[in-house]
Amino acid sequence: MLITLAFITYKIYVNWTAINLIISQIKVSAALGGMGILSTAVTLLGWNWISILHYRGIHARRLNCIRVYFLANLTRYIPGGVWHFAGRTLWLLSQGYRPQSVVESLIFEQGLTLTAAIAVGFLSLTIVERSPLLIVGITFFSVFLLVLLAAFAVTDPKTVRKGLNSQSIEGGLILVVRYVLFWILYGLATSCFAAAILEGERLTFLDFTRLIGQAALSWAIGYTIFVVPGGWGIRELAFMHLLSRDFSGSIVFVLPVLSRLAQILAEILCGGAFSLMWWLNLWVRRPKVS
Repeated sequence: MLITLAFITYKIYVNWTAINLIISQIKVSAALGGMGILSTAVTLLGWNWISILHYRGIHARRLNCIRVYFLANLTRYIPGGVWHFAGRTLWLLSQGYRPQSVVESLIFEQGLTLTAAIAVGFLSLTIVERSPLLIVGITFFSVFLLVLLAAFAVTDPKTVRKGLNSQSIEGGLILVVRYVLFWILYGLATSCFAAAILEGERLTFLDFTRLIGQAALSWAIGYTIFVVPGGWGIRELAFMHLLSRDFSGSIVFVLPVLSRLAQILAEILCGGAFSLMWWLNLWVRRPKVS
């Protein structure tokens, strides 16, 4: 982790004059648009986890769940990389829910997020490039795995041994659409940040498609390195490598860092907003003294 972060810091230092010029010329409207889309995306991701909880028999209050989701997620940047899982697990167990259902919800959530990232990433490569047969094969396999995981995620644990029914398939497909939509929104937010940085250039449809796929694949690569909290450094290096294939200049080093910082800021803002909504809800529902 230290080596990768040192590499990024060195690259930013070497290109600081250009980077400082880029930052001073950031288009505020595009950056704010990116933050709005990113906040919507991370909220959708949290809502997906709540849906999985309900399918696994955990019917906690949605507003409190999304609040805990964001607050717990901020701990994933602490060394160890598992504290956000531990926080959510301990909270659900303290509410009296079955450990098996809690663990299953986390496994399905992480599995669906990862397979959706791979599917969207490779699908984008298939669209914008003349991809070899291997890439096409990986795309189809990841989409199939995503649909299968989603179908099992929405199946009643009591009936899962009997196989999947039409209701499970339908619910699974809805979940698939929502996870794919998350990565599209996440990539669109990244594209907005790129547009805010690029001076005198307009992104084409293919550029947006590339950035959606590159953002998803770099996240997936960082996600698989469990020893690095939150994929710190690994994701940024992977993103830089993918960006360097289609872009040049300081944007290759600025955009990965900017998107990471924006994600953290979006999680903090959403966590604060939903916490405020939760406390306001408690205040409104408080017993009134006559």
